[in-house]
Amino acid sequence: MGDPQQALNDWVSSLHPDLPEVAAAIVNSQAEAPARISNAYRELLSGYRIDRADLIKITTVLDPTVEYHGVVTAHDIPFVSLCAHHLLPFFGHVAMAYQPGAMILGIGKLPRLVEMRARRFQIQEFLARDLCDDLMDAVRARGAFVRTTAQHLCVCGRGPNKQEVWNTTTYARGSLGTWRDLPAASVGG
Repeated sequence: MGDPQQALNDWVSSLHPDLPEVAAAIVNSQAEAPARISNAYRELLSGYRIDRADLIKITTVLDPTVEYHGVVTAHDIPFVSLCAHHLLPFFGHVAMAYQPGAMILGIGKLPRLVEMRARRFQIQEFLARDLCDDLMDAVRARGAFVRTTAQHLCVCGRGPNKQEVWNTTTYARGSLGTWRDLPAASVGG
């Protein structure tokens, strides 16, 4: 594969080829960077090593003759992810709600699902969709709703350079598919 340190040095030098002194200063400060960078990305992308089937633990199997009329919610679940478009972090909070069908998921599994999905290359819209699908498919919920609110470094630190921008995405399926009918408080809004 070649020398990771040399590859990093070459990449840094290519960023500012007209300013070799800047590249040299950066390269000189990066003696342990390849290992540090590898460890950071291993942690940021640890969601790929988590199997959803191992994560989902059912707390209660519901009586199929009795319909559960409640909604289970969790909100203000923090996350950090990597933008699949720019390889830059985005971070924020998730609110999720589901109407149980055949079973009730252990409540502590909701933040773990967020961690599993966020710790991957991701786009915010798909993060909401994937979490919603997890609730519908793995937990067999009757309905699911997910809202993600995040700041993206690709918006804050480049491109538009707007540090105040928060983006919100929603995704809903099943009995909660008409998300506009949900009271804001039911998902922490």
